[in-house]
Amino acid sequence: MTLRAYLTGNVSLECDDMLVSEKSLPGRQGRVLFALLAWERDRAVSAEEAAEILWNGAPPDAWHVALRSLLSKLRGALASVPAEVRIEHALGSYQLRLPADAWVDVEAASAAVHEAEAALRQRDLASATGAALVANAVARRRFLQGDEGEWVTQKRKSFRRSACELSPYGAGRR
Repeated sequence: MTLRAYLTGNVSLECDDMLVSEKSLPGRQGRVLFALLAWERDRAVSAEEAAEILWNGAPPDAWHVALRSLLSKLRGALASVPAEVRIEHALGSYQLRLPADAWVDVEAASAAVHEAEAALRQRDLASATGAALVANAVARRRFLQGDEGEWVTQKRKSFRRSACELSPYGAGRR
């Protein structure tokens, strides 16, 4: 079973023949929440941090209730995926758990840049080209297309830096 999460272009989660499309996510905020949890999947995200991001620094008075509702709807959208995908809640924080071999496009692009640079240092042009093509394919799509906000802008810039830092001369020659 191969699980792929796409945070660039159309946000989605794909597992073999099953697709949780952007339209299946609970609106704009559900899309941003999924991207947040997927991007930060190696750590727990506090409810307060999620609220700040979802409501661009101005969460409503009843944001706790709204966030729980949004998480419930997001869990429902992800429930149809045959792989082990869950959103855990502990100590006021949330964390997306994906299978160990899950592929997340922004992570794959960053890793591909490093693979390409390593291959260039070894003068392995075929491997460097293959890895650079992966990084380029992902980097050409915009992170959370159509969304704005401080967190989105910050992650977009971070992604562009990590996915586009490949030098034509190899590492250390930028």
